[in-house]
Amino acid sequence: MAENFRDDEDRSRFKLDVGGAIAFITYRKSPGAITLVHTEVPPELGGQGVGSKLGRATLDAVRAEGWKLKAWSAAPINAFSLWPSASVRITKGEAEIATFHKTENSYRKYCKICGGHLMTDHPRMRLIDVYANLLQGFVHEPTLHANYGSKMVSVKDGLPKYRDLPAELGGSGEVLPD
Repeated sequence: MAENFRDDEDRSRFKLDVGGAIAFITYRKSPGAITLVHTEVPPELGGQGVGSKLGRATLDAVRAEGWKLKAWSAAPINAFSLWPSASVRITKGEAEIATFHKTENSYRKYCKICGGHLMTDHPRMRLIDVYANLLQGFVHEPTLHANYGSKMVSVKDGLPKYRDLPAELGGSGEVLPD
């Protein structure tokens, strides 16, 4: 675990101090489980692998405590659930949602107020991935790892790890070793 990493229980966050700049992951604990809510790395620490170090140290801490990881919002690991586009509707706050896209393959939706990720529309697949921690009452049961070829954190959990996506979702279907 990183020497300058610690669980700041008073503020409900794991934090990594890098020369006085703090990267952190906020969380909510419940009996025997933890939900990782938000990850933030200051801009001045970008591109230095700080997010990866924070993620690895956080996973080490979660494992050491024996907590069940219920959800994780955003990088380096993101629990998402795929839904047919017609099944997803915004029930509140639609005016506060913005969209970003670099390609026609995905349109990321985020909150204009806090910048939090909401979902990503994949029009060619006719699917929307909704960040699992946003779905109240939804219990995320992971079944695979997508885009594992560009992973930042190795996860040894016995689930299939696709280089990109399963073939039925438009990927190569190539499975990488655990």
